[in-house]
Amino acid sequence: MNILTFDALDSTNIYAKQHIETLTHGTVIRARYQTAGKGQLNRKWLSNANENLLFSIVLKPSFDQDLKHFEWMTIQTLIAFLASFSLDAVHKIPNDILVNEKKISGMLIESKYSDRKVDYLIIGIGLNINQTSFPLLPNATSLSVLTKKTYDIDLIFQSLIQLFEKF
Repeated sequence: MNILTFDALDSTNIYAKQHIETLTHGTVIRARYQTAGKGQLNRKWLSNANENLLFSIVLKPSFDQDLKHFEWMTIQTLIAFLASFSLDAVHKIPNDILVNEKKISGMLIESKYSDRKVDYLIIGIGLNINQTSFPLLPNATSLSVLTKKTYDIDLIFQSLIQLFEKF
């Protein structure tokens, strides 16, 4: 897996779309901070710098695949990852992952099709890790809040990417 890491980007999904022609299948775009992170319906994804995981996975499947397959895979990977910390996560339609009814993660899947064939999918993921205060999002939480620990974000990222590779 090719991983590109940036200190700051407007959005990992925007970067992926702007560079889609040069990015290979499986490339991961990671930002330590996003100035214009986004979610469903043009909502903003707000995140403190260097406290959370913010990344996009570029997929260019060589066969026809239903978008729902990739959405399901992403949901299952995030739920399994959180279960490894003894957290009971659930999917809330359309794109949230909740623990104790609070949002810990969100995803945004963008795609382009030609003649009913997937040209590319960009799976954007935000996962709250060490952020402990969410003044604009009172219904948010993080791994740190839930487990009362602080995490090495790079190690967490590597573990999560390994889990994505399995799926």
